[in-house]
Amino acid sequence: MKRYSKELYSKEVLMKTAFAFTDEMFIHLDAAKEEYLVELTSKKGVDAETLYAMFENELIAQETRRIVTEKTKHIREMIVARSLSS
Repeated sequence: MKRYSKELYSKEVLMKTAFAFTDEMFIHLDAAKEEYLVELTSKKGVDAETLYAMFENELIAQETRRIVTEKTKHIREMIVARSLSS
């Protein structure tokens, strides 16, 4: 079991990451006051270190997507509004 800071990752990001791996791993999620608790078990015989490395890389990717989406929301809304007003 590994712990991930709630300060670094949102619940949405954690859930998207977990969903991305449901074909490859059994995933148990829990939460403590300031951390998410994640337990991964391979469905295909992959070692635990590799499972957690893959999971952590996807956490970073999902959090980065969330940040980019948040920062570009206004621009995307303007593009859609402009295209619909023409």
